[in-house]
Amino acid sequence: MVDYFEERIVALFVQFRCTVGLLMSLLVCLCTFSAQAGEYDSVIVRIGSKASGVEKNVAHLLAERLSESTGIASRVETGVIVGMEVGEDALVVLLGTTEHHAGIAEAIHQYRIEPLGALAPGPEGFLLKVLDAEQATVLATGVDERGCLYAVGELLRQVKFNKDSIEVPDDLHVRVAPAFEIRGTQYGQSHIAKTLGKVRDWTEV
Repeated sequence: MVDYFEERIVALFVQFRCTVGLLMSLLVCLCTFSAQAGEYDSVIVRIGSKASGVEKNVAHLLAERLSESTGIASRVETGVIVGMEVGEDALVVLLGTTEHHAGIAEAIHQYRIEPLGALAPGPEGFLLKVLDAEQATVLATGVDERGCLYAVGELLRQVKFNKDSIEVPDDLHVRVAPAFEIRGTQYGQSHIAKTLGKVRDWTEV
């Protein structure tokens, strides 16, 4: 009887170790899978044909930050330029608002993405999403011009900078907007504080 219980305890212990080992292996696989990222040696920031001055400035800002941090080739182009080659390891960033960028509007329709608006995600909101396309593409679209700026800021935070390349998470998907219209700490009386926050002049009593 004692031998029987000893054998059962040993068998349960072995089974427990096997189960723990299997779970650890699955955890490692899941972590490895979630950490996958695409690596690119050049970036094309593609703006719309109706891009505003702000959108153009934001696009050039993104290209400059990527180039100066890694040395990779980054350029800004308007729409699809016929004859302009896109490298196999190049990343295309579609940047702008849907009103000014036909390519973004088409991508939102093609991939059945919920359109951005004043209610969802809200003013100054943006969407960052890696598209499952033949050409590596990141959708960086804002509800408005300021949303485009915030989209670029978040993209730069998500990117891993290497010596001669960048890495972007394959599962990148950020859709968000600021929770408050007025935010941050302020010393002084700005135009925004006085018009939106209804702050009275210091000289008034």
